[in-house]
Amino acid sequence: MANPLKGEIPLTLGKETYKCRLTIDALVRIEDELDKGILELATAIAEAKVRIRTLIVVLKHALRGGGNDFDDKKIGSIIQDVGIVVASTEVAKLLASTLTDHDSDEEVDKKKAEAWILNQYNGLTSIRFVLVWWICDLTIFGTYLLVKCI
Repeated sequence: MANPLKGEIPLTLGKETYKCRLTIDALVRIEDELDKGILELATAIAEAKVRIRTLIVVLKHALRGGGNDFDDKKIGSIIQDVGIVVASTEVAKLLASTLTDHDSDEEVDKKKAEAWILNQYNGLTSIRFVLVWWICDLTIFGTYLLVKCI
């Protein structure tokens, strides 16, 4: 079972639920391996411009951070079993969970809104909408941090 106090996030791929954790070190490794910033990767996923290699790299570091010892081949097999759309959605949720503040009231409201959206727009067309929603939330959160720091 994932421990949110340690930054662990449950990730459901198919019938299996895995414990994941993206540390700062893992995020740096992902950025180095893919030669893209983490927000750039999140934007690419939101715009449905994600590559399978990107999914494999993010999942590899997240799963290893959660204590799983998977190689690229095993992760590729999992993605093949669950499908690219499901894997992309789960990676987007993983990044969103890692990059957002879990203690704010805005986060609770965001989760309620995301749940409503997912219930209203279930299916392939909802994926892009949810990802764009998440990118907008990150932009608002970044602006909030900038204003708070000034």
